[in-house]
Amino acid sequence: MNELIKIETNEAGECRVDGRSLHEFLQVGTDYRHWFPRMVEYGFTEGVDFRTKMTETSQQGGRPSFTHKMTIHMAKEICMIQRTDRGKQARQYFIEVEEKYKEMQEKVAFLIPKTFSQALQLAANLQAKIEADADKVAYAEAVTKGDDDKSIGDIAKVIEQEYHVKLGRNRFFEILRNDGLLIKDGKSRNIPTQRAIEAGWFRIAGRTINKPNGDTMETYTVYVTGKGRVYLAGKYGKKLAEEQGKEVTA
Repeated sequence: MNELIKIETNEAGECRVDGRSLHEFLQVGTDYRHWFPRMVEYGFTEGVDFRTKMTETSQQGGRPSFTHKMTIHMAKEICMIQRTDRGKQARQYFIEVEEKYKEMQEKVAFLIPKTFSQALQLAANLQAKIEADADKVAYAEAVTKGDDDKSIGDIAKVIEQEYHVKLGRNRFFEILRNDGLLIKDGKSRNIPTQRAIEAGWFRIAGRTINKPNGDTMETYTVYVTGKGRVYLAGKYGKKLAEEQGKEVTA
């Protein structure tokens, strides 16, 4: 529901309508400081139906002015007094607010346990939800970085160990760029090419970082999939072993 007129909730959890907001919506020609006292004369009592509050402008050092926080019942009565289409619209709005507020209170009351057994059941339900959410988090993490996913540097080490060759992370990046598996230049340097991604050898995980000055920055992490590990280690391990005169045993 769109907020036609400003409504707040006080410390007791009760809805209160802002007098100036209602005055503005009703498009009353009389100035607020004269209009509201006239409305009070219809039988409303301060401390029961409304309370007087300083406006935000006054609180910030501006010219002193006041607004009033009234009950929804008082606001509905004032709307009827206006006898205008705006008054009817505002009154209907307050009725809808009351209905939704009542529904919310009933839901809250339903959730509050009334017996010890209900409290135990609520605790059990909350624990089950916590465990279910934990499973979802674990699943999300597994999707983000699978057990077989490795960094390009990790694969370089695997090739060195399995084929007993000299490679190194930086040189492996250079080889992959020259072979068209990683982008060579620009802002996308060292990001897998479309061909390499479609082949299923790489996966990219991106995230947004919020800087202290309010700007955002996109960062990317490249992972080699399980399929990519088999392909890259097999292809480049054997190739480097032959170039370096190593016996291929892997």
